[in-house]
Amino acid sequence: MQKYISLTAILLLTVVSVYGQHKKTTPVSFDLLDAVQKKIITVTVEGLGGYHGQCLKITCRNLQPRTVHIRIPQGQYMQPGDSTQQRLVVATEQTLIVGTKSPKETLLQTFCTQMGNGSPTAGSVFSVGAMAPPTLISLLKFITEKGKTAAAAAQTAVWCIANGQSLAGIGDPELTKYTAELLGKPAPGYRITYKKVEQVPGQRAELGPALVVDGTYRYYMEQPAKVVTVLLDGAGKQIKQLGKVEALEAGEHHGGLHLEVFNLPKGKYTVRMQTQAGIVIKDIEVEF
Repeated sequence: MQKYISLTAILLLTVVSVYGQHKKTTPVSFDLLDAVQKKIITVTVEGLGGYHGQCLKITCRNLQPRTVHIRIPQGQYMQPGDSTQQRLVVATEQTLIVGTKSPKETLLQTFCTQMGNGSPTAGSVFSVGAMAPPTLISLLKFITEKGKTAAAAAQTAVWCIANGQSLAGIGDPELTKYTAELLGKPAPGYRITYKKVEQVPGQRAELGPALVVDGTYRYYMEQPAKVVTVLLDGAGKQIKQLGKVEALEAGEHHGGLHLEVFNLPKGKYTVRMQTQAGIVIKDIEVEF
């Protein structure tokens, strides 16, 4: 009997010992903000210059006696120390395994969420902020799934969600459609081409001025007529005539829109097809 009791005691000690080792060595997982707030880790976040791409370096130092897994979620805001610079959002999720001896660092893929602020400079200081709203996180997931993270259209789509930028400026039809759905708006039937502006850290960062509005449309003529296309401003005042007077037959027609707008102020406009007698055939609302 004593022999069996000794054997049982040994087995129990072995189980306790293995459990204790397992409990001690098994890493625990935390989301980044939670880990910072609970003083599980300390972090430093440094700008590398710019806002779209691998623009931040984060360094995590473990304050615990065991290894921790730190999840940096997609949609995590990074707040600039300088309020004149742009707030960035993490574009793709990462998990860092942070040991007890050495700090762990990685680069973060980001987008800008404050169009018009200054592009972050190299060495600028950031801190971990709140999470982005669900609509922006949904957009980031879609961008990642479609492999569009590096595309300029993706940054424009983020600005549409975060800053109210025109959907027509995205350019990518698939991304435009999805962003419009997130915002509960119809996808525009035209596309705006903007002047390319180079990312210059420290300078105001946004899309350049609108250059051209392009699109296609359909319309129906109940009877033959001579038709002219004009451009109206937001108040409905005619600015200029677009093209020559055309004699059109009755029936369905397809048209193309190519409007140079680089010399026009930002705002809402209407491209109107009408007969020479002033009967409106079709209005196309554009905004740039």
